Amino acid sequence: IQWGLSHRDQVDIEGLHVGQALFDTLVLSLVLWSAGGADCPFTSFYVFPVLLSVLLSARRTFWPTAIASIVGLLWQELASMFSVLRVGEWNPIEPWDEFLNFTALILTIGMVAYFAARFTEAIREQVKAKRAADELLRLSFERLEAGVEVIEGGTTVWQNPFARTALGERRYE
Repeated sequence: IQWGLSHRDQVDIEGLHVGQALFDTLVLSLVLWSAGGADCPFTSFYVFPVLLSVLLSARRTFWPTAIASIVGLLWQELASMFSVLRVGEWNPIEPWDEFLNFTALILTIGMVAYFAARFTEAIREQVKAKRAADELLRLSFERLEAGVEVIEGGTTVWQNPFARTALGERRYE
């Protein structure tokens, strides 16, 4: 993906995100399959490729990744049901079983919260940057010695001082 970003004019970035998400889901499926399939508590990690694909690329990667995760989960279940498909077995020693179940749950919750917090912070930063840019633009237009109006839907919603002086107050709310 990083290479694709540096060659943006030559590469479909969202296509790279889809490919990366599907590759990650495939690797996760292989690791979980070898760790015991559906019996492994870390199957909850299937949420991460879907979550990352949505956060990075929105709709285009969501469905392929969600479908790949569902297929991966179904494969894990089939491998657990039919011994001929089983590669590994989830059978930790007694105190470790509960500890690993708890660890998988805590890691899943913690990482989902981490990604949600990072995404929320990124959105807040974008909103803050947009407001700062809008304010800079507004201040620039207010000092401009030419009439500037912003018209939305046929209604004047903003005028700089020069436009108000030259044209009169035409702002209606």
